[in-house]
Amino acid sequence: MIEIPDNNTLKFIREHADDDIKLIALKAAKTKSVNATLAIRQIVGRQKVKNKIPEFYNIDKLIYPPGISLEQCSSSQTARYKSSLFHGHSFMDMTGGFAVDFYFMSKSFEKGIYIEQNQMLCEIAEFNIKELQIGNCTIYNAKCEDVVDQISTVDLIYLDPHRRDDLGRKKVFIADCEPNVTVLLDSLFKISPNILIKLSPMLDISQAIQDLNYVTEVHVVAVENECKEILFILSADNTGEIEIKTVNFKKNLTQKFDFKYHKEDEQIINYTDEVSEYIYEPNAAIMKSGAFKSIASRFNLQKFHPNTHIYTTSELILDFPGRIFRLKRILSDEANLKQLKKVIPVANISLRNYKMSVEDFRKKTGIKEGGNSYLFGFRNIKNNYILIDTEQIRS
Repeated sequence: MIEIPDNNTLKFIREHADDDIKLIALKAAKTKSVNATLAIRQIVGRQKVKNKIPEFYNIDKLIYPPGISLEQCSSSQTARYKSSLFHGHSFMDMTGGFAVDFYFMSKSFEKGIYIEQNQMLCEIAEFNIKELQIGNCTIYNAKCEDVVDQISTVDLIYLDPHRRDDLGRKKVFIADCEPNVTVLLDSLFKISPNILIKLSPMLDISQAIQDLNYVTEVHVVAVENECKEILFILSADNTGEIEIKTVNFKKNLTQKFDFKYHKEDEQIINYTDEVSEYIYEPNAAIMKSGAFKSIASRFNLQKFHPNTHIYTTSELILDFPGRIFRLKRILSDEANLKQLKKVIPVANISLRNYKMSVEDFRKKTGIKEGGNSYLFGFRNIKNNYILIDTEQIRS
């Protein structure tokens, strides 16, 4: 059975919710009326979700599991995005975990089914679900494969397969995750016409589309230009037309870009060996999606090289979904690299399809990280290496 804080321990947690954990440990150990181990675990959990899942942080009676479960769970922002993709009567979360996704999805459905094989996580979820006031739900403490035959039908099945081995190492390939979704698909489609799967942001999207077979949509989700999740929507009525949807959540802006997966290779774009006034770098979600031609075609940009994924044009396009820079100067290459530090002692460096790594470039030039200059090194269509100094217009 899970431990639930008594009133003294709960009071201690509230009073020290934002304190330094090392100081808390000493104070808790000296307070006999407080369950020190439980209090520390709860405070660590609350601190981890404060910004990631503020809805949970604001309910101080919630129970928190060990750290790894909190690290792997969705943030409010990404969970809310998933909950917006489907609405209906019922859904089933087959890999319930800390129940973050379950909580947000329950707002889009009348009934939910939570399944989790880890007994401790399941008990924590059962307690928290009551505190979160999630109504009309059924909870199973079992392997999802073992309860599939007990479910009648639902509008949506959601899975977030476990992506770490027994030693805590990350697993990327679908077949290595638990459960292996590819072997469950036929059984799952007997229960629901729609399946939503969250997979590693390191996953190869093209390979996953082949492995999963029924994919109709892929959603690449980034937060502050860091790719967080790749979501695959599978449909029993798959027509073969796959849409890739990208979203990058920024503090005061949400950038979206969609394209047809099978149309990417058909795009005809212009390549150039000249640098125009503005430089464009797509956000992390677009870069992960592989929309290297589609983004150029949509915004009428010129590309430097098939494998150089930055773009240029003489026009300022403020609704471009990514970073925008203005050219300050084209720098001499190779012979003068060692002299470059005298001109630009501090800079942000991005090398794309270049002859050396950023680390080697910094060693060779002695340029330190930071400042207002943004150096781009890349290969152009004539296979020449170009180095440019720019200023950022929009991050």
